[in-house]
Amino acid sequence: MKSILLSGEAATGNLLVLSQVVLSLQLPFAVIPLVHFVSDRRRMGEFAIGPRGLSDMIHRSTIEALRHRTRASVLAIPLGYLE
Repeated sequence: MKSILLSGEAATGNLLVLSQVVLSLQLPFAVIPLVHFVSDRRRMGEFAIGPRGLSDMIHRSTIEALRHRTRASVLAIPLGYLE
């Protein structure tokens, strides 16, 4: 509310985009440890995700997806979505 009063209603969209960029940058810090934890057979026992090959594939695809999402979010700034 305070930011809307300072920036005006026109800046509300820019603030929304900025908040999504910040959230995208924080996402890897939550997802990567979670995937690592649930694929650890010592900790999860029978509830661990799949065999070794499958968990490696999940690790790689998670990191790749987060890399692309973070890159797209960071590119939103210079493209003029945040003015």
